[in-house]
Amino acid sequence: MKKPLIVFLLIGMAGFAVAQDPVSQLSADLETLFIELGKDMMPGLETAAVLNHELGSAEFGSLPHMYFSLSVGATAPSGTLTFLDEEAKFDNPELFNQLLEQAGDVKNSDYYSTLQDYFPYPSIRAVYGIGLFSDYELSLQAGLIPQSITDMGLDIGGVDEEITAEIINLGFRLRRVFVHQDKESHLPAISAGIGYIYSGIDFGYSLDSLDPLDAGGTDLVLAGTATFKTTVHSFGTDVRASGRFLRVFYPFLGASAYYQRTAYEAGVAEFTINGSAPNPEPFSSQEKQDVNLVINTGFDMKLLVFNLFLHGNYAVSTRAPGAILGMRLQF
Repeated sequence: MKKPLIVFLLIGMAGFAVAQDPVSQLSADLETLFIELGKDMMPGLETAAVLNHELGSAEFGSLPHMYFSLSVGATAPSGTLTFLDEEAKFDNPELFNQLLEQAGDVKNSDYYSTLQDYFPYPSIRAVYGIGLFSDYELSLQAGLIPQSITDMGLDIGGVDEEITAEIINLGFRLRRVFVHQDKESHLPAISAGIGYIYSGIDFGYSLDSLDPLDAGGTDLVLAGTATFKTTVHSFGTDVRASGRFLRVFYPFLGASAYYQRTAYEAGVAEFTINGSAPNPEPFSSQEKQDVNLVINTGFDMKLLVFNLFLHGNYAVSTRAPGAILGMRLQF
C-alpha cells in the first residue's frame, strides 16, 4: 500500500474518532438545541411583546382625563420542541435524551405533545394614560416578572432546580382621536397612534445539580448555567374604530403594524464536562427583523369610572391568536 493512501486512511480514522467523541457530540447537540429554540421562540416572543399595547375604544371621553389599567392575557403561536423528535439533527440522540430527562423529563411529560402544538406566552401589563390637548392622548405601559415571582412559582410547583427567569416590558403610545363618536348618527369614533415597546427575557438553568450522564460506560459530569436572553424592539402604528351599544358596551375593531428587531443569545456560561471546557462551546446568536400585522377586536364595558375589557388579537405573520382580560379606572 502506498504511503499517501496510508496517511489518508489514518487522517480519516482520526477524524472519525473525533466525530465520535461524546464530549464533542454533547456540546454540538446543545448548540443545536439553542439554535432550534431560537428559531421556534423568536416569532412568539415578538407577538407577545406587542400584546395589549393597543387600547380598546377609539376614544376614552372628553379631555382632560386619565386612567390606570391592569391586564393579564396570553398569545398562543404554533408550538415548539418539535425538533426534538428529529433525531437526525443530533450527533448523539441517546446521550442528549439523557440530558433532557435529567433537566425535567421533557419528552416523557404528559404535556409534551401539547407544547409541540401550542406554546402560550403570558402577558401582564400595567398602563397609565393621560389625555393631553387637541384630542391627543399619551399612555405608558410596564410589565415585569422579577426573580422573586419566579422563585415563588418554583416553590409552589415544588421545583428544586436552580432556575432564574426575569421578564420586562416597557413602552409608550401616542394617539389622536380624529373622529368623535356621533351618538345621534351612530357614526363610530376613529383614532390612530404610534408607539414603541421594549421587551426582554433573561432565563438561566444550572447544570450543576444534574447527575452524571452515561456515555457508554464513561460518566460525564456537567457544570455551568444554560442561559437564554432575548430582546425585542417594536415600533408600530395603528388605527381603530369603536362605537357604543346598550349604553355601556363599546365594541371596537382595529389593526396595528409593527416593525420589530429581535436579538437572541443562548449558551452555557462557564460550561465544563468532567472539569474541562469542551471545544467548541455550545452557543447561538441570532438576529431577525420582521413586520408584524396584528388585528384587534373586543369590547370595553364602562360602568361610571370602572371599566372591564376583553380584547382579542390575531398576529397575521405568526398566525397566533391572543386574548386579554383587564380592568381600567378612568377619571
